[in-house]
Amino acid sequence: MLTLLYYVNACPAIPNNPINSFLFSSFEELFHFVGYHAWKGLFSEVLNFFATIVWNYNDILIMCISVALSGRFRQLNEYMAVALRRPTSEKFWIRSREHYRSLCQLCDKVDDAVSFITLVCFSNNLFFICGKILKSIQKKPSIAHTLYFWFALFYLLIRTFILSLYTAEINDESKQPLRIFRAVKQDSWCPEVSMIYI
Repeated sequence: MLTLLYYVNACPAIPNNPINSFLFSSFEELFHFVGYHAWKGLFSEVLNFFATIVWNYNDILIMCISVALSGRFRQLNEYMAVALRRPTSEKFWIRSREHYRSLCQLCDKVDDAVSFITLVCFSNNLFFICGKILKSIQKKPSIAHTLYFWFALFYLLIRTFILSLYTAEINDESKQPLRIFRAVKQDSWCPEVSMIYI
C-alpha cells in the first residue's frame, strides 16, 4: 500500500483525484477489463480487506487445529511414558490402545473436514510468496519501500514455515506411541501391546 501511495502521487492514473487514482491503481488489472467506476474501486478495496481477513483466519484455524491434535497425542504419550517405568496391567494397555485408536480416528475425521482448507492455505501462501519474489527484481524507489518489501516477504515465509511445522507436529506426535509400545518391559508385556501393530 505504501508503494502504491507513492506511485499514485508520483504518477496518478486519474489526475487531480487521488482517491480514485488510488482505487484504480490498486486493481488496475481488473479495471483493464471492466470499466472503472468509483463504487467498483471501493467495492474491490473492501473485498480485498475481507479476503485478507479470511486468509489470516484460515492460517490461524489450521494452526489451532494442529496444536490441539498434536497436544492430545503428546498428552497420551506422556501418560504412557510415565507408566512405562513401573509395572502395568493388561487393562492399562487396553485403555491406552483404545485412546490411541480413537485419536487416530479423530485425526482422520479432522483431516477429511479441513484438508481442502489446508490446501487452500498452503496454495495461497505459496502464491503470495511467488508474487513477492517476482516483485523483488523491481527497483524500489526508496529505502522505506525496500525495508517494507523485505519485511513482508520474510513475514510471509516465516508464517508459512510455522504453519508447516505445526501441521507436521501432528505426524511426529502420532508416531511416538509406537516407540513407547516397543519399549514395554518384558514383565509388563501382554498380547494387548502387540495388538497396536495390527
